[in-house]
Amino acid sequence: MASLKHLVRDSLAWGLERTGLTGAKKRALTIATFHRVLPAELRATYPFPGLAVTPEELDFFLTFFRARYTCGTLAESWDRFRRGDRPERPLLALTFDDGQQDNVDHALPVLRRHGLKASFYLPTDLIEERTLIWHDRVGFALRAMGESPDAIAERTEALKPLDPEHREAEVDALERIAGATPPEWARLMTWEGAEQLLTEGHEIGSHSLRHPLLPTCSDTRLRAELVESKAAIEKRLGIRVQTFCYPNGDADERVAAATAAAGYECAVTTTWGTNHPSAPPFLLRRCDMHPFHTRDRHGILSSAQLQFRLSRQL
Repeated sequence: MASLKHLVRDSLAWGLERTGLTGAKKRALTIATFHRVLPAELRATYPFPGLAVTPEELDFFLTFFRARYTCGTLAESWDRFRRGDRPERPLLALTFDDGQQDNVDHALPVLRRHGLKASFYLPTDLIEERTLIWHDRVGFALRAMGESPDAIAERTEALKPLDPEHREAEVDALERIAGATPPEWARLMTWEGAEQLLTEGHEIGSHSLRHPLLPTCSDTRLRAELVESKAAIEKRLGIRVQTFCYPNGDADERVAAATAAAGYECAVTTTWGTNHPSAPPFLLRRCDMHPFHTRDRHGILSSAQLQFRLSRQL
């Protein structure tokens, strides 16, 4: 039954691509989301493999995008879109969340080879402290304790609703119990890595100070996460920070209003979908490039499957 379902899905995706019914829409701004970029052997040891693409998978995605879209950073793409620019190949912004060192090591060479620019979002306090984002700390601790991938995902989700201070205490305690050190390859990028990205024409944006879920923050903490992270990047890199990426994609009207007040030009969620001219600039939708959801029934990366996914306004 499952194989029949996959056959029908593949046939539908292929047919729709052939007829052009899933083609890119000129009036929409698409924003593609990536997180980690890891060689297959490292992804196999990462607690959240769905958050990582291999360099070869990234090459597939960028080859697809370059042929069908006008690609760029979020700041550039949003500026063109809001001014009414509608090129023959629709606008698409490339975004990388979390400021991981593997973005410099493995994503940058692929972007360079394709001649494409992207936006990279940094949690500034964690960059400064050389500390992993809380969900990675949880994942590596639980993996060291022998927990299954499903158990790791469930435990991580259970921690998300906690206020930031309570969650930090829980994560600290879990790491002490596990007694394990995350691998060196899992670290965040340095400021020097961010400077390298800038030198090659990429955008650096803010991903907050410490990656809390912003709707759970007090007004004071929320303002600090938005304003101080922006100021830290601007001071350290000598640039104007234009765009913001919500940690975990979580935002509500209060968070969106605070982000606008902090001086950003737009901000992105992880809500699936493309953006039309009336889209709220501080609640922009994105399309997550999941490494396992764009393969056909034979496990081969499929342009028809990817275009089918991108055409879904869910």
